[in-house]
Amino acid sequence: MSFVMNKRLVLALAIAAFSTVAGVVGYLSLPRGLSERDRLHHQRAIERLAAIATQAKQLSPYEFGPDRDRLLSGYSPRSPGDAFRSAKKLIMLGHTQTALQWLEPLDGVPHSIEQFAYLRWLSLAYMRLAEQQNCIDDHSAASCIVPLAQSAQHRKTPAASAAIETLERRLQLRPGDVEAQWLLNLAHMYLGQYPDEVPEQWRVAPNAFNQSQSPVVFEDQAQVLGVGVIGRSGGAIFDDFNGDDLPDIMASSWGVNEPLRLFTNTGDGQFVDRTHVAGLSGQWGGLNLIAADYDNDNDLDVFLLRGAWMGHLGTHPNSLLRNNGKGQFTDVTELSGLLDLAPTQTAVFFDVDNDGWIDLAVGNESTPPHHQFPSVLYHNQGDGTFAAEALPLNAFVKALAVGDYDRDGDLDLYASVMGGNNQLLRNDAGVFTSDVAEQAGVQQPTWSFPAWFFDADNDGAEDLFVSGYGGYDQLRVDSVANDYFGRPFTIEPPALYRNLSHGKFDNIASTMGLNHPFLTMGANFADIDNDGDFDFYLGTGAPDLATLTPNRLFLNEGDSFLDITGSARVGHLQKGHGVAFADFDFDGDLDMYHVLGGAVPGDIYPNALFVNQGTSNHWVSVKLLGNTANRSAIGAWLEITGSDDVTQYRRVSTGGSFGTSSLTQHIGLGPADGQVTITITWPDQQLSKQSVVLQSGQYYRIEQGEEPERLSLK
Repeated sequence: MSFVMNKRLVLALAIAAFSTVAGVVGYLSLPRGLSERDRLHHQRAIERLAAIATQAKQLSPYEFGPDRDRLLSGYSPRSPGDAFRSAKKLIMLGHTQTALQWLEPLDGVPHSIEQFAYLRWLSLAYMRLAEQQNCIDDHSAASCIVPLAQSAQHRKTPAASAAIETLERRLQLRPGDVEAQWLLNLAHMYLGQYPDEVPEQWRVAPNAFNQSQSPVVFEDQAQVLGVGVIGRSGGAIFDDFNGDDLPDIMASSWGVNEPLRLFTNTGDGQFVDRTHVAGLSGQWGGLNLIAADYDNDNDLDVFLLRGAWMGHLGTHPNSLLRNNGKGQFTDVTELSGLLDLAPTQTAVFFDVDNDGWIDLAVGNESTPPHHQFPSVLYHNQGDGTFAAEALPLNAFVKALAVGDYDRDGDLDLYASVMGGNNQLLRNDAGVFTSDVAEQAGVQQPTWSFPAWFFDADNDGAEDLFVSGYGGYDQLRVDSVANDYFGRPFTIEPPALYRNLSHGKFDNIASTMGLNHPFLTMGANFADIDNDGDFDFYLGTGAPDLATLTPNRLFLNEGDSFLDITGSARVGHLQKGHGVAFADFDFDGDLDMYHVLGGAVPGDIYPNALFVNQGTSNHWVSVKLLGNTANRSAIGAWLEITGSDDVTQYRRVSTGGSFGTSSLTQHIGLGPADGQVTITITWPDQQLSKQSVVLQSGQYYRIEQGEEPERLSLK
C-alpha cells in the first residue's frame, strides 16, 4: 500500500473514530423529552461536524494541516531557509518561543534569506511574544487597550525591547516602512515609553489616539464575570435564551475544532458556562451567529454560519439550533431543510412577506465562474421547515442587511459584496427581483464588509452604513497607520448613505467625520449614551499578524460622528469580530460583548465584556412579542416621543451584520424624563398599529394587542 493510501486510511479511521465519539457526546448532552427522530438527527449533525472538523484541520490554509503536525512533533530544521519558513508557521500556530529559537541563530549568519523579510518576521515574533506573555498570560482589564493605561504596560519587558531593536533595524533598511513605524509606536507604548522615546520622524501624535471626549467610559470585566473565553475570530449573541429576561451570551470561534459557548446570566452580575447542558457540545467552528424565534414558540433559536474565507474548502454546513425551552438546543438543520454546503458568514432573519413567520436569507461567498455558491432565501413554511429559493445574488457576499428603504411596508435586502458592486434588492410583495443599488446610489465601497440600515438622523427614513475593508493586496496595517500619522491612505473609507426618501441616497460619510480607513470586520450600532441617537463600534483587523489597529467607537452628534475610542477606553488592539449590545446588568445603559482574535491558531485573545459606566440621560426598555406578526417582532417600526416632544425612530433588529444585539429595544431619551409615547407598526400583513404610554427608567414587555407589562429586573 502506498504512502498516500496509508495517509488516507489513517485520516479516514481518525475521522470515523472522532465522529463516533462526538456523536455519543452530542447524544448524551441532549435534554430529555425529545423525540427519537430529533435525537437521531442531532446526533447525525454532530457526527457530520466532527468529520468535517477533522478533514478541515488537515486542509484549511488557516490550520497548517500536515505542517502543523510535523513542526510540533520534535522537528529540527534542515537548513537556514527551512528554519525561516518553519518559524513563520510556528509563529502563526502560536509557538512563538520555539520559532524564535530557530530565528535568532540566523541573525548575522550568511544565508539566502532576504534580510528585510527576515527582520520583519523576527520583529513580528517579538511583538506577538510580548502580547502572549503580558496581555494573555498576565491579562488585565486594561490589556491591549490604547492609549495604554499604566496598569496595561508590560511587566515582562524583554520581548517588547527586542521588538523595538528589530523594528529600528527594519527602518534603517527601509525608512519608509509604515508597518515598522506603526509597530514601533506600539512597542514603546507596551513599555511606557510612548511618546517620548519614539524617534520624532516615526512618532504618532498622542492626540491621534484620544481625539474627542466621550460622555461614557467602559471597563472590560469579561474575566471577572467569567465570559473572557480565549479563542479566535467568531460571532456573538447577547440576548435571553432561557426565558428569564436576563441577557445571556453565546460566542463562537471559527477554528474547525473550537467550541460554541453559552454563558447564562445569573442575575447577580455573573455568568455560568452552560454549554454542555444546553446541548451545544460538538458544535464546532462558526464565524458568525444570528438569533430569532423562527418557530414562534417564545424562545430564541440560533443560526450558526461556517466556511467563510475558505473558498471551495469551506463547504461546511451551517447549523440551525432549535431552542427547546430554558436554553436547551437541538440541531435541526437537516430536518428544517436548511442543510447546505457553501462558504458563508452572513445571514439575516426577517419576515419577507409579513405572514408572521421569520424567513432567512443566507449570503454565500461565491467566486464565479470557478466556485459558484449563489445566495439563498429560505421561506419559513410555518411547520418548522423552510423552502429554498435562489436569490438574484451570485457574488462574494460579506454582509446582508434589511430595511424598508422605500417605506412601502416590506423589508428590502442589501448585500455588501467584496470586490464588486454592492446590491440593493427591492422587496416586491415578498419577491426579490430587482437590484436597484445603481439607481439608489449605494453600490460602493467596492471592497466592503459589514453593513446595516439605521435611522442615523432621526428623520423617519432608514439610512445605510457600509464599511470599507480593502482589497486582498491592502489587508495590511499600512493604510490605517498612515491615517493615524496624518498621511494619505489607499483603502476605501466607509459609506454613510443618507436616505433622501425618494428611492435615492447621498453618501455623507466625509462630511460626517468618517473619511478614514478602518479594515472593519465585526461591527454593530447602539445608543451608548442614551441621547436618542445611534452610535457605532467597529471591530478591525486582518489575518496578517501585524494588523494591530484600535477597534473604534464613534459617537453620533447629529451633524457628525466623533471618534471617542480613546476616552471611552475601548480602543482594543486585537482583531475585532462579533460585537453585540445589551443591558445585562439592568443599570439603564448598554454594555458590549466583543469577540476578539484573528484567523490563525496562534492569533488568539480573550473576549471582552465592556461594561458601560453610564450617563445621566434617561431611557426606557421595551421587549416586543408579535401575535399576527412574528413572535420576535423583527421588523417592527417604532416612533418614540418623549416628554420633550422630540421623536425618534427605530426598527426592531439585532443591529449590524456581524454580531447580534438583544432584540429588547433599549431607547435613550436624553434629558427627557417622565412619560414616553411609542407607536408600533407591527410587521404583519395589515401593518397593524398600536400606541402605548410608558414611564421612563422602566423595563417593559409588550405583546401585540395587549397592555404593556412592567418588568422588575433590577
